[in-house]
Amino acid sequence: MGRDELRLREKLAYGYADFGYGIAFSVIGLYLFPYLATKTAVGVGLAATVILAGKVWDAITDPLVGSLSDRTDTRWGRRRPWLLLCAVPFGVTFVAIWLLPAEFGRWDGFAYVAVVYLLHATAYTCVAVPHAALTPELTRDYDARTGLTSYRMAFSILGVLVGSTLPLLIAGAEHEQWTQASFVRVGAICGVLMMSGPLVVFFGCRERHPERVVRRISILEGFRLVLHNRPFSLALSMYLAAWVALSMTTGMFIFFFGYWLHYGSQLLYVLGGTFLTAAAMLPVWVLVSARFGKRIAYAAGMCVYAAVGFGTFALAPGTTHYVWIFAVAGGIGISAIYVIPWAIIPDCVEYDELKTGMRREGIFYGFVTFAQKLAAALGIFIAGTVLGLTEFSPDVHPSRTVIWAIRLLFGPIPACMVIAGMVAAVFYPITKKRHEEIHAALAARGRE
Repeated sequence: MGRDELRLREKLAYGYADFGYGIAFSVIGLYLFPYLATKTAVGVGLAATVILAGKVWDAITDPLVGSLSDRTDTRWGRRRPWLLLCAVPFGVTFVAIWLLPAEFGRWDGFAYVAVVYLLHATAYTCVAVPHAALTPELTRDYDARTGLTSYRMAFSILGVLVGSTLPLLIAGAEHEQWTQASFVRVGAICGVLMMSGPLVVFFGCRERHPERVVRRISILEGFRLVLHNRPFSLALSMYLAAWVALSMTTGMFIFFFGYWLHYGSQLLYVLGGTFLTAAAMLPVWVLVSARFGKRIAYAAGMCVYAAVGFGTFALAPGTTHYVWIFAVAGGIGISAIYVIPWAIIPDCVEYDELKTGMRREGIFYGFVTFAQKLAAALGIFIAGTVLGLTEFSPDVHPSRTVIWAIRLLFGPIPACMVIAGMVAAVFYPITKKRHEEIHAALAARGRE
């Protein structure tokens, strides 16, 4: 099978957009919930609910935007016009989230954050789904897709690193130091960086394998056909389990290190060590995937992540040296979560093309980004709901029940979810050999 040779400039341009996505994901995942729960009148329960509400909205917009991008036909291709038009709203709405008026109470504060967050989620969808759907249109090679995905995930992890540490540098490591003005500054800096990514992709990439849908189908019919794609359903299950686990861990990060380990300013270095390790491991996972296949690479990464999750329950105040071991090991597992699932999806798209004769990247990637966002919401909603049931209050010293809940929600429970996802990986059918057979069959069909 011939290899697509993408220029380094194209790989960097394509990957750079994920820098902004990583920033948005980490700032919202790490800080929005504790900020709303501890620094506004919204409270723990409604803070978790507003994030879930945004993701339910994504249940509609992600597949819808994917289907619409499949049907887009312009001189700039199917995907890139979406990046040009929606880049600015993506950044502006992110800043607006943190502009919650100080005089707002519980319910009007909830209403404000919910509306603005829905707008931001919509703008995020309108850039992230078409951008992700570009992968199979840039290269058709099995290993080249994993390599291209590694560029995306390297920028994504770099964005997560910036998004996780910048608020600590500007707003402070202790939530008692946080102010609205400091988070507005964070939002403004991040918003500008987020806007630049889709624009760089628009001007820096060109589709090498543009495809057209053989016939137009309704969105509901597309949903039905996508969900009947067995490899994709299994890949989606793997993806959903991993991201629920990761989002629950990130959502509880501030609580675990603040209320249990009392790390304070050292939290900056823990986050930095974790995500620098994740970035360094990306080329390793690419090599493992090329040597042993994507399924085995994913299972290996999840084993590491699950072991870390169970192990964190043994951490206690004063165990500084063990924290660093877990931070590095956690970065190894997180790296696999970032790179492997995204590299699997293009193979499922071609499996669907072989079965149906149609190219529907947009619908597939719509489902994937929906799964990612839904997982992020579910993880935080579950954590917030459980924490609310323990009667957690930022103004009261945490009880033994609260501490136990924080410890379980940070590590062991996410580890169990990761193990559930590994079960789906066992049955994933597209190996490297099977992908080569699919690609050859598509090539033969094209010559007919």
